[in-house]
Amino acid sequence: MVGTIRITVNDAPVRRLLDRAPRVVFREIEDVFRDVGAFHTRTIQKDQFSRYRPTAYPRKLRTRTGGLRNSFGFRVTGRGTARPGLSMFSTSRIARWQEDGATVRAKRAQYLTVPTQAALTGSGALSGRVRIRRGGARSHTTDLGDTFIFKAKSGQLYIGIKGQKAPSGAPRAFYALKKSITYPPRLGFKRTFESKTRPFMNRRMRAGAVSIERKLGGLA
Repeated sequence: MVGTIRITVNDAPVRRLLDRAPRVVFREIEDVFRDVGAFHTRTIQKDQFSRYRPTAYPRKLRTRTGGLRNSFGFRVTGRGTARPGLSMFSTSRIARWQEDGATVRAKRAQYLTVPTQAALTGSGALSGRVRIRRGGARSHTTDLGDTFIFKAKSGQLYIGIKGQKAPSGAPRAFYALKKSITYPPRLGFKRTFESKTRPFMNRRMRAGAVSIERKLGGLA
């Protein structure tokens, strides 16, 4: 798992209560942590992601497949023990790239294939009609025809599909071939926790402490 934030209970009075009445106190802390985890997940999804709009400047991360947006989760740990905790994470391998920034380079092949706008549907997903698959012994094909590589005037290499042309008559580019892709740090997983989730957690913790005091007659 990547992009993990872990929270544990270190408050001494609460720890003493956990030793004395672990079931009662842990149930309350579990409710608090569950609310905090759900709040952080909702906030990340709402604040950091938008629908895929190819013509708009992306002030947020544009959602294509929804894989990254839906990869966030949380888990309350230590159930039945005196050490409850909360783990908030993303299961997506690119979450850390988006959080910290990274340069990804081609390893198994000479180039990375990056879909262009022509290869995407209106929602930003890769069109099945242009998905590349193995053709003959040394060729690749799609539902629209066989692929080929061409170089634009800029020197950029692209993958085209035979018979598919742009309005200008030039080959239509469906994929760009790149040696590497650079991701800027923009996810804001930890930044969102500090700016929004931590204040919510503090308020929720105080409310939880009041509930515990009411149930057990005060911290001892």
